[in-house]
Amino acid sequence: ASNTVTCKLGTLNAGASLTVTITVKVNPVAVPQASDSRSLRSTTVLQPASLGANQTKTISVSCPSGFVATDGSLRTPPPGSGQSVAINSLTQTSDPTYQVTATNPNSYPVAVVLEAFCESSSTTAIGKSPTHSLVITPPVSQTVPLVPGGREDVNLACGPGQTAVDPSYTFTGGSAPRVAASEPTSTGWKFTLEDGALAGTATVSVRCLDQITTQAG
Repeated sequence: ASNTVTCKLGTLNAGASLTVTITVKVNPVAVPQASDSRSLRSTTVLQPASLGANQTKTISVSCPSGFVATDGSLRTPPPGSGQSVAINSLTQTSDPTYQVTATNPNSYPVAVVLEAFCESSSTTAIGKSPTHSLVITPPVSQTVPLVPGGREDVNLACGPGQTAVDPSYTFTGGSAPRVAASEPTSTGWKFTLEDGALAGTATVSVRCLDQITTQAG
Protein backbone atom coordinates (compact mmCIF):
# COMPACT_ATOMS: atom_id res chain seq x y z
CA ALA A 1 0.00 0.00 0.00
CA SER A 2 1.21 3.55 -0.72
CA ASN A 3 2.06 6.04 1.99
CA THR A 4 2.19 9.90 2.02
CA VAL A 5 5.39 11.68 2.99
CA THR A 6 5.01 15.30 4.20
CA CYS A 7 7.99 17.64 4.54
CA LYS A 8 7.93 21.11 6.19
CA LEU A 9 10.12 23.23 3.94
CA GLY A 10 9.31 26.73 5.30
CA THR A 11 9.07 29.77 2.99
CA LEU A 12 11.02 29.98 -0.29
CA ASN A 13 11.93 33.41 -1.69
CA ALA A 14 11.07 34.17 -5.29
CA GLY A 15 13.52 32.46 -7.68
CA ALA A 16 15.01 30.31 -4.86
CA SER A 17 15.25 26.54 -5.01
CA LEU A 18 15.63 23.77 -2.42
CA THR A 19 16.70 20.17 -2.78
CA VAL A 20 15.19 17.58 -0.47
CA THR A 21 16.55 14.02 -0.16
CA ILE A 22 14.17 11.34 1.07
CA THR A 23 15.66 8.03 2.23
CA VAL A 24 13.25 5.09 2.21
CA LYS A 25 13.81 1.89 4.19
CA VAL A 26 11.90 -1.09 2.82
CA ASN A 27 11.20 -4.10 5.01
CA PRO A 28 11.67 -7.38 3.12
CA VAL A 29 8.54 -9.37 2.40
CA ALA A 30 8.68 -13.11 2.99
CA VAL A 31 8.22 -15.07 -0.23
CA PRO A 32 6.54 -18.48 0.16
CA GLN A 33 8.93 -21.30 -0.65
CA ALA A 34 7.93 -23.74 -3.35
CA SER A 35 6.83 -27.07 -1.89
CA ASP A 36 8.00 -30.42 -3.21
CA SER A 37 6.21 -33.59 -2.19
CA ARG A 38 7.74 -36.98 -2.89
CA SER A 39 6.42 -40.36 -1.87
CA LEU A 40 6.99 -44.10 -1.90
CA ARG A 41 4.72 -46.58 -3.62
CA SER A 42 3.52 -49.78 -1.93
CA THR A 43 2.17 -52.98 -3.40
CA THR A 44 1.59 -56.62 -2.46
CA VAL A 45 2.41 -59.66 -4.60
CA LEU A 46 0.76 -63.06 -4.06
CA GLN A 47 2.08 -66.45 -5.20
CA PRO A 48 -0.48 -69.29 -4.76
CA ALA A 49 0.88 -72.82 -4.51
CA SER A 50 -0.19 -76.34 -3.60
CA LEU A 51 1.74 -78.62 -1.25
CA GLY A 52 1.25 -82.25 -2.14
CA ALA A 53 0.67 -84.96 0.43
CA ASN A 54 3.72 -85.31 2.71
CA GLN A 55 5.62 -82.90 0.48
CA THR A 56 8.30 -80.35 1.35
CA LYS A 57 8.38 -77.53 -1.19
CA THR A 58 10.23 -74.25 -1.74
CA ILE A 59 8.20 -71.34 -3.14
CA SER A 60 9.42 -67.87 -4.16
CA VAL A 61 7.68 -64.56 -4.85
CA SER A 62 9.23 -61.37 -6.20
CA CYS A 63 8.24 -57.71 -6.14
CA PRO A 64 7.94 -55.80 -9.44
CA SER A 65 10.95 -54.06 -10.97
CA GLY A 66 11.89 -50.95 -9.00
CA PHE A 67 10.55 -52.36 -5.71
CA VAL A 68 12.14 -54.03 -2.68
CA ALA A 69 10.50 -56.55 -0.39
CA THR A 70 10.11 -55.33 3.21
CA ASP A 71 8.19 -58.30 4.64
CA GLY A 72 6.78 -61.68 3.67
CA SER A 73 4.33 -64.24 5.00
CA LEU A 74 2.81 -67.60 4.13
CA ARG A 75 -0.96 -67.82 4.24
CA THR A 76 -2.00 -71.27 5.44
CA PRO A 77 -5.36 -72.84 6.31
CA PRO A 78 -6.66 -71.70 9.73
CA PRO A 79 -5.95 -73.75 12.89
CA GLY A 80 -8.51 -76.47 13.41
CA SER A 81 -9.04 -77.01 9.69
CA GLY A 82 -7.05 -80.24 9.73
CA GLN A 83 -4.65 -78.80 7.14
CA SER A 84 -1.60 -77.91 9.20
CA VAL A 85 1.60 -76.81 7.45
CA ALA A 86 5.10 -76.62 8.97
CA ILE A 87 7.23 -73.64 7.86
CA ASN A 88 10.89 -74.63 7.83
CA SER A 89 12.17 -71.24 6.67
CA LEU A 90 10.85 -67.88 5.53
CA THR A 91 13.62 -65.62 4.24
CA GLN A 92 14.36 -62.66 2.02
CA THR A 93 16.78 -64.09 -0.54
CA SER A 94 17.38 -60.86 -2.51
CA ASP A 95 16.15 -57.27 -2.38
CA PRO A 96 12.86 -58.02 -4.22
CA THR A 97 12.36 -61.70 -3.33
CA TYR A 98 10.96 -63.71 -0.42
CA GLN A 99 11.24 -67.49 -0.24
CA VAL A 100 9.57 -70.10 1.95
CA THR A 101 10.26 -73.79 2.47
CA ALA A 102 7.24 -75.56 3.96
CA THR A 103 6.18 -79.13 4.71
CA ASN A 104 2.71 -80.61 4.37
CA PRO A 105 2.49 -83.51 6.87
CA ASN A 106 -1.01 -84.47 5.73
CA SER A 107 -2.04 -87.28 3.38
CA TYR A 108 -3.78 -84.82 1.07
CA PRO A 109 -2.77 -81.58 -0.74
CA VAL A 110 -2.95 -78.22 1.03
CA ALA A 111 -3.27 -74.84 -0.70
CA VAL A 112 -1.05 -71.98 0.52
CA VAL A 113 -0.22 -68.44 -0.64
CA LEU A 114 3.18 -66.77 -0.30
CA GLU A 115 2.84 -63.00 0.09
CA ALA A 116 5.46 -60.27 -0.35
CA PHE A 117 4.99 -56.69 0.84
CA CYS A 118 6.84 -54.30 -1.46
CA GLU A 119 8.00 -50.66 -1.36
CA SER A 120 9.45 -48.67 -4.24
CA SER A 121 13.22 -48.54 -3.93
CA SER A 122 13.23 -44.78 -4.47
CA THR A 123 10.91 -41.82 -4.00
CA THR A 124 8.67 -40.65 -6.81
CA ALA A 125 7.29 -37.27 -7.82
CA ILE A 126 5.21 -36.91 -10.96
CA GLY A 127 7.16 -35.04 -13.61
CA LYS A 128 10.02 -34.30 -11.24
CA SER A 129 13.55 -35.49 -10.74
CA PRO A 130 15.93 -36.39 -9.23
CA THR A 131 14.83 -39.20 -6.93
CA HIS A 132 16.01 -40.35 -3.49
CA SER A 133 16.81 -44.01 -2.81
CA LEU A 134 16.02 -46.06 0.27
CA VAL A 135 18.93 -47.07 2.48
CA ILE A 136 18.66 -50.62 3.89
CA THR A 137 21.44 -52.37 5.81
CA PRO A 138 22.64 -55.95 5.34
CA PRO A 139 20.89 -58.51 7.59
CA VAL A 140 21.32 -58.37 11.36
CA SER A 141 21.09 -62.02 12.46
CA GLN A 142 21.31 -64.29 15.47
CA THR A 143 21.36 -68.09 15.83
CA VAL A 144 19.88 -69.55 19.01
CA PRO A 145 19.37 -73.09 20.33
CA LEU A 146 15.84 -74.49 20.45
CA VAL A 147 15.01 -75.95 23.85
CA PRO A 148 12.80 -79.06 23.60
CA GLY A 149 9.34 -78.14 24.76
CA GLY A 150 10.50 -74.57 25.32
CA ARG A 151 9.44 -71.09 24.29
CA GLU A 152 11.92 -68.26 23.79
CA ASP A 153 11.89 -64.61 22.72
CA VAL A 154 14.70 -63.38 20.48
CA ASN A 155 15.09 -59.61 20.07
CA LEU A 156 17.05 -58.00 17.24
CA ALA A 157 17.90 -54.30 17.37
CA CYS A 158 18.40 -51.62 14.74
CA GLY A 159 20.23 -48.36 15.28
CA PRO A 160 18.79 -44.91 16.05
CA GLY A 161 16.73 -43.55 13.18
CA GLN A 162 16.17 -47.01 11.70
CA THR A 163 13.16 -49.31 11.34
CA ALA A 164 13.38 -53.11 11.21
CA VAL A 165 12.20 -54.72 7.96
CA ASP A 166 12.52 -58.09 6.19
CA PRO A 167 12.04 -60.42 9.20
CA SER A 168 13.38 -63.85 8.26
CA TYR A 169 13.95 -67.18 9.98
CA THR A 170 15.29 -70.69 9.34
CA PHE A 171 14.92 -73.77 11.54
CA THR A 172 17.47 -76.58 11.66
CA GLY A 173 16.47 -79.77 13.47
CA GLY A 174 13.98 -79.58 16.28
CA SER A 175 10.56 -81.18 16.44
CA ALA A 176 7.91 -79.16 14.59
CA PRO A 177 9.49 -75.82 15.65
CA ARG A 178 7.48 -72.72 14.83
CA VAL A 179 7.40 -68.95 15.16
CA ALA A 180 4.60 -68.33 17.63
CA ALA A 181 4.85 -64.54 17.18
CA SER A 182 6.81 -62.12 14.99
CA GLU A 183 6.39 -58.41 15.58
CA PRO A 184 8.16 -55.04 15.45
CA THR A 185 9.36 -53.35 18.64
CA SER A 186 10.43 -49.81 19.44
CA THR A 187 14.07 -50.77 18.81
CA GLY A 188 13.83 -53.56 16.22
CA TRP A 189 11.99 -56.89 15.99
CA LYS A 190 10.95 -59.72 18.32
CA PHE A 191 10.60 -63.39 17.38
CA THR A 192 8.86 -65.80 19.76
CA LEU A 193 10.02 -69.36 19.04
CA GLU A 194 8.52 -72.68 20.18
CA ASP A 195 9.90 -76.21 19.84
CA GLY A 196 8.66 -79.76 20.31
CA ALA A 197 10.48 -82.73 21.78
CA LEU A 198 13.81 -82.53 19.91
CA ALA A 199 16.63 -80.00 20.13
CA GLY A 200 17.55 -77.80 17.19
CA THR A 201 18.56 -74.27 16.22
CA ALA A 202 16.90 -71.22 14.74
CA THR A 203 18.53 -68.40 12.80
CA VAL A 204 16.53 -65.17 12.75
CA SER A 205 17.34 -61.90 11.03
CA VAL A 206 16.08 -58.45 10.02
CA ARG A 207 17.41 -55.60 7.92
CA CYS A 208 17.31 -51.99 9.06
CA LEU A 209 15.71 -49.25 6.99
CA ASP A 210 17.10 -45.73 7.48
CA GLN A 211 14.46 -43.05 8.01
CA ILE A 212 16.58 -40.74 5.81
CA THR A 213 16.99 -41.51 2.12
CA THR A 214 20.07 -40.90 0.01
CA GLN A 215 20.76 -37.45 -1.39
CA ALA A 216 19.16 -36.60 -4.71
CA GLY A 217 20.60 -38.66 -7.49
